[in-house]
Amino acid sequence: MSTSIESWQPESVEELRQLLESNFQGPKAKVLPVGGGSSLPPVDCGVHLQSGQLNAVVDYPHRDMTITVEAGIRMSALAEVLAEQGQRIPIDVPQQSRATLGGAIACNASGSTRYGHGTFRDYVIGISAIDGQGRAFSAGGRVVKNVAGYDLCKLLVGSEGALAVISQVTLRLKPLAASRRLVRADIDSVDVLDAVLEMLNTSKTRPVLLDVLNPVASGSCYQVFVGFDGTEAETAWQAEQVLEELKAAEPQSLVIENEEDTDRLWNRLNVFQATPPADGFVLRAQVLPSLSAKLLDSLQDLSVQLHCDGIMHIHVEGGPDALDRITRIRRQLQQAEGSLVVLNPAAGWGTEERLGPLLSHWQIVQQIKASLDPAEVLSPGWLDETSRI
Repeated sequence: MSTSIESWQPESVEELRQLLESNFQGPKAKVLPVGGGSSLPPVDCGVHLQSGQLNAVVDYPHRDMTITVEAGIRMSALAEVLAEQGQRIPIDVPQQSRATLGGAIACNASGSTRYGHGTFRDYVIGISAIDGQGRAFSAGGRVVKNVAGYDLCKLLVGSEGALAVISQVTLRLKPLAASRRLVRADIDSVDVLDAVLEMLNTSKTRPVLLDVLNPVASGSCYQVFVGFDGTEAETAWQAEQVLEELKAAEPQSLVIENEEDTDRLWNRLNVFQATPPADGFVLRAQVLPSLSAKLLDSLQDLSVQLHCDGIMHIHVEGGPDALDRITRIRRQLQQAEGSLVVLNPAAGWGTEERLGPLLSHWQIVQQIKASLDPAEVLSPGWLDETSRI
């Protein structure tokens, strides 16, 4: 890796644009937008672009349930601004005190409430960015009904800074929840787990969180967590209702967690994906929900968290055989029509090690990359088929 890395810390969007334009016209140094650095990959590059000073609230017409902010604002600071008006972005981004909004959007970061509340693709209604040539562009708008440029908004969500640097975002908001409740079911077999998950598919309730920890992750048995948010009356009724529904599956135990344990466990579920084992790796798998219980059983020697929308996070210990083990897991998932991404790849790993075999849409991604960042200066290695990180 490079021993000398330059740091850009622009104080305005125009300064950011000028830096990228000058770089494109001149040295074409590799630029890594790092946001808050909460998920910084080991990339060999010349420049770390830190957006923390681009943190202004541009417009907040709270009656319209929208807000426009610069992308460098910390997620925790944004939450404080919104809470003053009884509003929120209902996405549990891990490490909110460090993560920036732009970084979270670029990674499409989300926690366990993605099950009920979705991801940033459901809340970004306007976006401004600067491409690798220093060209500023915008899509969407500040009015929820305006869908102009909607596809471009979605395109930048999850692009990992490889297409453009997000500079400003307009989000639609939701009311702050007055109450949260969490139901936990302890389960001793995969057959009972399968029955519980099937019951939850036909539940009268509407969970915002539905996670499973396998015995290695929980330290005891399969644990199913069903979370609700809303008014006190809404969460109380739903917690009692799902408790009654799940009794028919005869789990080892069923409990409605108290407020303190709800907060503790809710946070634990959200940070699982951001806390790899020492010198180890976190893998994100996408699986068919109908096969999730079977796949959990097949990975019983690993620490695994299942989000029941088909996303699975897997912890793998580091060591000389780690990559071989990850490759075997990837092949196993591919046989079940799943896919696997390494969230924190080691230095020296390339696109194939991180993402696996390139998918059919790769050529389209490359064409978009070539249009916005022809010199391939942004997020080196992450959308480059031939590079090695």
